[in-house]
Amino acid sequence: GQPFTLDGHTLHIGACIGATTYPEDAQTPETLQKSADLALHRAKQIGPGRFQTFDPQMNSQLRMRKQLEEELRLAINDNQLVVHYQPKVEITTGNVRGIEALVRWQHPERGMIPPMMFVPLAEASNLILPLTEWVMRAACLDLRHCLDNGLDIGHVSVNLSANLVQHEDLAGLVRR
Repeated sequence: GQPFTLDGHTLHIGACIGATTYPEDAQTPETLQKSADLALHRAKQIGPGRFQTFDPQMNSQLRMRKQLEEELRLAINDNQLVVHYQPKVEITTGNVRGIEALVRWQHPERGMIPPMMFVPLAEASNLILPLTEWVMRAACLDLRHCLDNGLDIGHVSVNLSANLVQHEDLAGLVRR
């Protein structure tokens, strides 16, 4: 836990540990490794310097996460997503200066799924790029529709994940 100096740089090192036990948690080397990996993943989620033992609920949570990830992949392709627009208002005048595009997921069975349930999943599973492309395309089409019908709503803002801000072709993504 103590910092140290290497080549003139002060470094801090920490560790997270995931642990499992044989035979309580798993009976084969492969399932033991998977159980330890799940525990390690949970330790990293909690924060730096954590120790986490395997809990059988982690398996069901992982299955649910994988299922939701696959459903999100389908949602992007099957237009289950919708964009809600929030006006951006200038406080001093009360005038609307634009709108912000906010993605929502209208799941056919689960109903409306809030962004806090699927945006972090999209970021962790490399679905954030197709999700963002979908939102940008939908916002541009909606803006074009408004302009074609004589409604100038100003600019449209689309939130970007921090993962995408460093994307090698962010400008190309926006342009497309």
